[in-house]
Amino acid sequence: MEGLSAPGGSLRVKRVPQMSGGLALCFATVLIGAFYLNVTPQGGVTSGAAVPMLSGSVLGEPQPVRAVEGPRPVPSTSTTSPLTLAEAQLQPQVLSPASHTDTRLRGMEVGPWLLAQGTRSSVREVGASIPSRHARRHHELRCLAMNIYFEARGESRRGQLAVASVTLNRKRSRHYPDSICAVVWQSRQFSWTNQSVWHRPRNDRAWRFAMKLANKVYHNKVKLPVVSATHFHARYVAPEWSTQMKRVARIGKHLFYDS
Repeated sequence: MEGLSAPGGSLRVKRVPQMSGGLALCFATVLIGAFYLNVTPQGGVTSGAAVPMLSGSVLGEPQPVRAVEGPRPVPSTSTTSPLTLAEAQLQPQVLSPASHTDTRLRGMEVGPWLLAQGTRSSVREVGASIPSRHARRHHELRCLAMNIYFEARGESRRGQLAVASVTLNRKRSRHYPDSICAVVWQSRQFSWTNQSVWHRPRNDRAWRFAMKLANKVYHNKVKLPVVSATHFHARYVAPEWSTQMKRVARIGKHLFYDS
């Protein structure tokens, strides 16, 4: 408002048109919005949604929409919880053909007898706690074949049968264990079991021959050359016990005795 002097000394007031409050508010909003659009960075994204980013200074001008980064992939986690000890023991175990071995016998095959890792002399009784009758028979056959192989593989068929006969005669005697494996692994009875080494049949042909003989002897399909002998030794040694027993046979390089 501006005051002007009128003729005669009187004052006349000139009214200036004023902007209405609503129009002023709209104008102020437009100015603030334009200013904000000019100073706001164009790279901001909020709440992970696609937000149109305005790059011009003119209000109402079509603006391109920036591509918004999608949600980050969530690492997949297995829903299978670790097995407890009890659950793990119940899980069936699938073994490869080479791993079907008796840990106490160290490497001799259960099914078809194949050359594997051999046996350790420190192992003794392997016939105990065998779960099935079928498995026990395989263990017994295996122990018998091993005794034939390691004690007499260089002997004739009759000489090898004689060693098998001694093994079975001890099993039947009340003075010795009642299983073939226990007889074979009894401490200080057969020299090859006293050696702290891994025993592995290396002569495939001799090993298979010993297995065939063991199978026939075990199932009573062959006549044994010595029916009562429980001891034997090589001819080039003379153990003290040999003087106290009756010699019943001489086969190849071995002498056999009846206790």
